Amino acid sequence: MIEIQADLHTHSDLSDGRGTLEENVEAAYLKGLSCIACTDHGPRHMKAGISKRKLQQTRQRIDKLNQKYQGKITVLMGLEANLISLEGELDVPEQYLDYFDVLLMGFHLSARPTKLSECWMFQIANPRAEHKYKQEYRRKATEAYLRAIERNRFDILVHPGLHWPLEYQKIAQACQAYGVAMEISARPKHLIFNEKQTRQMAQTGVQFVMDSDAHKPEEIGCVQPAIEFAERAGIDSAQIINAKGKTLPTFRRG
Repeated sequence: MIEIQADLHTHSDLSDGRGTLEENVEAAYLKGLSCIACTDHGPRHMKAGISKRKLQQTRQRIDKLNQKYQGKITVLMGLEANLISLEGELDVPEQYLDYFDVLLMGFHLSARPTKLSECWMFQIANPRAEHKYKQEYRRKATEAYLRAIERNRFDILVHPGLHWPLEYQKIAQACQAYGVAMEISARPKHLIFNEKQTRQMAQTGVQFVMDSDAHKPEEIGCVQPAIEFAERAGIDSAQIINAKGKTLPTFRRG
């Protein structure tokens, strides 16, 4: 059975989580994890984006946590960046890039696009149901994701397909080429692709990651639904970057 050693997608009260950074790290340590990434929402998330002015303070808090838990658990500072344009732009503040140990990226309905005209596709005309998307809409969304993968340094593509339809094979090929892991989310409503699609994506050699997307301390490390899904799809631990027994990759790819 697959087990994980790290939870690389978690939220605190700096965005829409209910626990503090300290409570989340303690929960991860008590559950036997060797690593946790603190990945609150990017600043252009209109409902839950982390304030830019808090980023430096967050870096300092995480550094102190690493000192406190030295030899017990590694704490990574991350960000769940938002896709904010059809050109593949992300809401990662350039001046703060060096603060982050790991970067995640995904589409969120509540993220504010860079152009008012793109609100039409991002939100207004978005049917928000997989079976309602037309092929042209799916093509444009896929192209935006491909541009984001090609033009930005990030490590994990979170909940692919959630609220934005994708051509998964093309996305998997790009992620494999650029060293981006695709998330198999433990949150059932955030797992959009099916087992057949997962098997097809795996054939590209892309790496996967299993994360909780925890919004409460007690949810951290709880990835059993993702494990069961991966096993049904025939994915083994060799293709999962945070599987127990593997060396975690060096994030923030060049």
